[in-house]
Amino acid sequence: MHTKTAETDTRLGSRVANWLRSPHLPWHLALLSAVLTLPALWVGWHVDDWFHQALLRGVHLPAQTGDRWAGLFDFMGGDATRAAYMRDGGFVPWWLPDGFQVRFFRPVTVATHVLDHLLMPTSAVFAHAHSIAWSAALVALVTLLYRRFHGLSAVAGLAALAYTVDESRGVPVGWIANRSALVAVFFGVATLLAHDRWRRDGWTPGRWLGPLLFALALLSAEAGLATAAYLFGHALFLDTGTRTRRLARLLPFAALVVAWRLGYNAAGFGASGSGLYIDPVVHPLRFAVATGSRLPLLLAAQWTSLPSMVASFMPPLIAGLMVTGAVAVLIGVAWLLRPLLRTSATARMWTTGMVLAAIPICATFPANRLLGFVALGGSALLAELAQHYGGPGLAWLRSEAARRVDAVEPSAPTRSWAGRAVAALVFIPLVTGLVALPAGTYAITGLDALLFGPCDRAISRDPTIADKTVVFVNSNALCVGYMPVARIVQGVPAPRRVRLLASAIYEVHVTGVDAHSLQIRAIGGYHSHPADQLMRSYDDPLPIGATISVAGMQVEVQGHTASGLVDTVLVRFDKALDDPSLVWVATRDLVGSPFRPPRPGQTVILPAAF
Repeated sequence: MHTKTAETDTRLGSRVANWLRSPHLPWHLALLSAVLTLPALWVGWHVDDWFHQALLRGVHLPAQTGDRWAGLFDFMGGDATRAAYMRDGGFVPWWLPDGFQVRFFRPVTVATHVLDHLLMPTSAVFAHAHSIAWSAALVALVTLLYRRFHGLSAVAGLAALAYTVDESRGVPVGWIANRSALVAVFFGVATLLAHDRWRRDGWTPGRWLGPLLFALALLSAEAGLATAAYLFGHALFLDTGTRTRRLARLLPFAALVVAWRLGYNAAGFGASGSGLYIDPVVHPLRFAVATGSRLPLLLAAQWTSLPSMVASFMPPLIAGLMVTGAVAVLIGVAWLLRPLLRTSATARMWTTGMVLAAIPICATFPANRLLGFVALGGSALLAELAQHYGGPGLAWLRSEAARRVDAVEPSAPTRSWAGRAVAALVFIPLVTGLVALPAGTYAITGLDALLFGPCDRAISRDPTIADKTVVFVNSNALCVGYMPVARIVQGVPAPRRVRLLASAIYEVHVTGVDAHSLQIRAIGGYHSHPADQLMRSYDDPLPIGATISVAGMQVEVQGHTASGLVDTVLVRFDKALDDPSLVWVATRDLVGSPFRPPRPGQTVILPAAF
């Protein structure tokens, strides 16, 4: 019985190995990628997509200040005048700092969105098909890259298969505004292919084509910088010559990074004033501190597929435990990698690239959708581990020489346990990826349903709403900002203005002061929770007595927590609180509902969402 089972496993393994070595594998995997991400065709527009559609269609927004097409990723801020203008328009909350900005320079990705608009304006299906095509092309190119370093082998094929089903591409395919994550990785992989052909095959065009493709990666998304991580690993472990000469060959790429960053700064692009987006050049210390917790979460997510973003919504104690757990996972992976790192130059290159590629994405909150570059090294290492350790279902991947070593190796029991661990690392994501990747294309709809749907459904679609100001006592800043944008693009009546008084993340105490005023107290303090730091950093609290004025409303800071965060503000409206032009909404259990402002001396407590 055992002999027949072994023979069956051997035959099956031989068939799988032959398929993974097939010259047609790049196209097979590209087709598999397209099939798995096909559900994205029915996702529609969400979140930033509405802002893009407004610009592409030439729809005027009350607080719009960016260019029609070039400003697709120029979301907000830049100077005090623009910040004040956007606060008045109600697209951002009153606490947005004057120096706030989230402005990205991504002309290559912008060109892909403009192409969508020129060919099939207003068609979300076509735009998603375009993203599916980028994802499929990326998978084919990655397969060719693995074959550059591992030959026409089952190891290269397994690495490509692991990348194909990696769930990190789900959200970039399903969320049109996140296409930049696909485009940047595509040009990054093309850069590595061209550079390696120049260095190891003497292909002269690669000498100038590599830097050109790297420039396109940088101009697709800031994450394109991660390409340099793999170029560095390649120079250290695969290139020839002295170490000095190997690193010197990277000077054209380094010069491009410097020129890109100088131009980026000169044109006023970048992120500042946010606790979630941290510019490592402007705030190196804050970036280093954030990297200490974000980096383990991102790397562990690559090996376990657990959602790293969850940590941003957890209390500090639980978030700390998650980081500790992530470190434990990485220690286990490092233990498995030890023998490979001693003997395999490609393993050292992939490890260097994977770790360094995760550092740039620590500039924002952890999310698996950012792992496109990290997965490049992670998938290759997974395949090398499978070849080295074998394990249940993977014996066909190991060479005859390796099997002979196992027969006399005293650490065979250790290898068997490691083999089981590696088999789990291989098969679990391969199987779950068949579900997680297509489900990931719909993830943005879940975010929309959780944060934006309740906000939108709470507001009337009667044309009379266009003359009113909607006041959200507690909600989330993105919902308040994008709800009117989505309505304007769709031709649905939108409020004249929207105001947000506090985040629904906290327990909020609302006390009536007089006919025009309310006192708002956020338990724990404004921006104390990571999920509430998008539009103001926790370490930039307004001083007591500070007053922020926006059209029809003034906010005065009255109190701080013991740690110095704003927790109490007085909000005064130009009109009486019961004026019919003010529509009041409160969020309870993530659902918006009508709210009646309390009378003077009365207090209403709104529970925290989390």
